[in-house]
Formats: sequence, C-alpha cells, structure tokens
Amino acid sequence: MTIFRGMDTTQQKDPAPEDYMEESELAMLQHGPMAPLVKAVRDQERILVALRNNRKVVGFVRAIDRHWNMIFESAVEIWFDSATRQRKSRKLGRVFLRGDNVVCACPNPTPPDD
Repeated sequence: MTIFRGMDTTQQKDPAPEDYMEESELAMLQHGPMAPLVKAVRDQERILVALRNNRKVVGFVRAIDRHWNMIFESAVEIWFDSATRQRKSRKLGRVFLRGDNVVCACPNPTPPDD
C-alpha cells in the first residue's frame, strides 16, 4: 500500500518522495547505496551520472526511484569526440534518464579543469 499524505492542490511545489513512497522503500533508499543520491535530491545538489554509452550527464536531480530512474533539471550532456579529440557538451534542460543506462553516479561533482 502506498502512503499518500494530503497535498494542497493550490501549491505549485513538486511533491517530496515521502509523499508517495512506502515507508520501507523510503528507509531502503535513505540507508542503502542510494543514500548519497537521495541526500543530493533533498539538498538540491548537482549530480554527475556516467552512462553506458560513455557519455555523462550533469544536473540537478529532482526525483529518483529504486530502479535508478532519474528526472534531471538543467541537465548538460558531456562526451569526448575522438575525431576532433575535444570534449563536447550540449544543454538538455529537463530530461528523464532511465536507470538501465546508469553506470555510476557522483553527487556534488567538481567541474573539470581545462
């Protein structure tokens, strides 16, 4: 059974994970290997995610679930172009990232030196 705490529909605020998660699932996320990511979502920190296609996404994660599915805001995709031997990037904005593509996630990354 999913727990739902009444939300005021007049507010324009995104729901918190606690509003729709089962308590056992919430405890698992807060104390397991996903704890740093849950903390980053709660504290609105940037996250760097390495993907299976050797690309990376950096941005603010607004939501995450037990399958590592994520919703990013202000996301930027970063990759290395082997033909030109340069790092390239593009702005993605708000995106949904399926957890199957996630290889590694690092909360609060430091920007690389050029």
